[in-house]
Amino acid sequence: MRCWIAPRDILPGQDWGAAIVEAIDHCRLMVLVFSADANESPQIRNEVVQAVNRSIPIIPVRINDIMPTKALAYFMGSVHWLDALTPPLEKHLETLTVTVRTLLQRGGQGTADAAPRAPASPPPSPRAGKKQPRRKPGLLFAAIAGVLVILAGIALLAVELAHQGGGGAVETVQMFSPPSAQDLQRVSDIAARHQLPVPTFTIAMPKGGVPANALRFVGVWASSVGYNGTGRQAMLIVTAVDGDSLAEGFYVQGPPTAGTVREARVYGASAIPIEGRITGGTLTFTHTASSTTFVARFDINADYLTVQTTLKSGLSVQIVLDPVWTLLKHE
Repeated sequence: MRCWIAPRDILPGQDWGAAIVEAIDHCRLMVLVFSADANESPQIRNEVVQAVNRSIPIIPVRINDIMPTKALAYFMGSVHWLDALTPPLEKHLETLTVTVRTLLQRGGQGTADAAPRAPASPPPSPRAGKKQPRRKPGLLFAAIAGVLVILAGIALLAVELAHQGGGGAVETVQMFSPPSAQDLQRVSDIAARHQLPVPTFTIAMPKGGVPANALRFVGVWASSVGYNGTGRQAMLIVTAVDGDSLAEGFYVQGPPTAGTVREARVYGASAIPIEGRITGGTLTFTHTASSTTFVARFDINADYLTVQTTLKSGLSVQIVLDPVWTLLKHE
């Protein structure tokens, strides 16, 4: 699966409304994240109407316990809803994932309630004598402004639960996609330019309570100047991290140059599978075959990585890697 997200996927200079209509016209299904703000938004209503007119299946996911407006109810009244009102949120996201996958496997035919193992709720109905709370959607699905259009590829849903004092909990949900075709083309172009033998890789969905400092490493990082200015280039690809801050991926090095230190010249262009541990702002991993240790770290308030490579002799060299694509976007 792949998510189309307007703020991310609309190119500078494109007409916003036309781009949204074009995306909806070519999508396979739509996920409507139903919040109080979405309920009151005429733009959300217009997008729903566009999807209905194109006979595109819509999965409404309710994150606020409120009634849809009459305008939305007209189009959504007969569709079963997925409620995401009660914790744990992960359970609801799993249900959503099952539903989306099932409909996509069917070619986008049918409605959300037809998906197996995906318990749905009937359309919201008023509850007499009870005022419905407004749950602020800022912490939930904020990046997609209420509507997701699901396309081909893999859509990843990451859930981070941050606990506050006094037993309270704040649920922070990020919905993100793996590298787009444009992102992968950039990686390919850099690899070709620097003679980097980049392997096939897949960015995995983080599972469990992965610390934010560990998530920060996930992505593709590439050099431009090379090791200590020698011109030998490198790329770090962190494909997965887990709740114990263990990371895996690949460290890719280009061919040695005339300026490469003698000890490192024996190692040609290569892609090394890596496993390492993240501590604070540092990722440490070792290439066992060559007894080489790599330490990648973020400088304070920086969005680039400095990788220090310590060779078997104890000699160290450094290289700076800039982000090509990252799971978390750095400000």
